[in-house]
Amino acid sequence: MDQAFDKEASDELECIIARIFYTHGLSFNMIRNPWYVKAFKFFANNPIVVYKPLNYNSLRTTLLQHEKSHAERLMEPIRGI
Repeated sequence: MDQAFDKEASDELECIIARIFYTHGLSFNMIRNPWYVKAFKFFANNPIVVYKPLNYNSLRTTLLQHEKSHAERLMEPIRGI
């Protein structure tokens, strides 16, 4: 019974994810992005009960600045800083 429910839930999740791609014209190659895969594996293994999906503003401001800082830290050894 649990396996049947898991299969049903997995099928529904796949349809929802596919709709994200279809409705926004995203490249199917994005599904091969290791960060895409890592995000879904992380979420599956670490269920966060009160997690709210990213919002537009945090993605384009706070999180973008965080990623820029992260990239700069990774480049420090190359730059010789």
